Amino acid sequence: MKNQIKKWMNSRIFSFVKVLVFIAVCAVIGIVAGYIHHESDPTEVAVNYFKAFMKQDYNAIRKVIDVPEDSFIEDKVLGQIIVEQKKDLNVDKYEIKEPKKENGKQLVVIECSNEETGKKTNFKIYLNTYRKGFQLKPTYKVDMEKYFLSDCEVTIPKGDVLKLNDTIIDKELCQTKGKTQEVYHFARILKGEYSVSVENKYGIYSQKISISKSGEKKNLSNISYQAQKSYKEKVEEQFQGMIQQYFSAIRKKDGKQKDYLQYFQKKCKKDAGKEVHRIVQKIYGDREQEKYDFSGMEISDLKTNVTYNKKKDCFEVVCTYKVSYECKTKTSLINSYTEGFSGKYEGKMNLSIPTKDSKYQIQKITIKNKKKK
Repeated sequence: MKNQIKKWMNSRIFSFVKVLVFIAVCAVIGIVAGYIHHESDPTEVAVNYFKAFMKQDYNAIRKVIDVPEDSFIEDKVLGQIIVEQKKDLNVDKYEIKEPKKENGKQLVVIECSNEETGKKTNFKIYLNTYRKGFQLKPTYKVDMEKYFLSDCEVTIPKGDVLKLNDTIIDKELCQTKGKTQEVYHFARILKGEYSVSVENKYGIYSQKISISKSGEKKNLSNISYQAQKSYKEKVEEQFQGMIQQYFSAIRKKDGKQKDYLQYFQKKCKKDAGKEVHRIVQKIYGDREQEKYDFSGMEISDLKTNVTYNKKKDCFEVVCTYKVSYECKTKTSLINSYTEGFSGKYEGKMNLSIPTKDSKYQIQKITIKNKKKK
């Protein structure tokens, strides 16, 4: 039996079989190698990015770009980057070049042509290569390293909510600093301009900031809040009622009018009445108040601003206005002759309304009036 096996192994048929097996193995290796080479080609990822880039499809872009861990990436800022890249890129047709290596990265060049101008522009896409364990097919991600900044901070008042481009920033990125501040640390963040808002129940602060370098720190801990919309409307409604009654009390020369004083807390009513008497005295001067009545009063350029003071936990109203007035003596059956005077002044009114007062009554009032000649 052994002799027969040995004889068969030395036969031409066995040699032929060995050749066939060798050819088959080589073919399999070639097919696998070709598959790996085809599948590991970064061109497909680069083209997907290019198409998403041209459409400004941010969901598709996010899937193919390399985003480091602990990164804050936001569509509006990503859009700023895309717009900047597309600024001089007018594409009627494009040609994809063979990928190559450059500076340790895969590079795919897409040659973009503008048929009207005949201009050709090379759009370069760099890709990072990742392999896990014995993974045959690598993963490619479009390199965005130059657009990311590291170790940036935004400091805000303690307890407030931070938003960047309307995105609420997770409190996990925040740490308390002292008794009044919180610091949000961004390990990696996209370079660009952000609309930032700092909010709490009663107030909101908004502005634009530019994050342009690694290690940048923005301190927004000493800010002035505008009142939140819902509270602003309630405060303004209360103010409008009060200001009408304030000028009515001036015309009546009486700071004790109930319709006026109802808008003030008990401890503030006396000061509110004094403000009426003070401006009446300023208008009349040395003249006898009983002798004259207001025959006309016009208020113009009335402007108001409602803010929230977090330290005092109150709403503050600043109002400026201009007043023109006329005063005349009364006529009688004996004497129809009248005399009078007129004038104008500018006023600035400051009010304070505590947030805890459900009726929004005023707890403090100060008025500065400047009489015009």
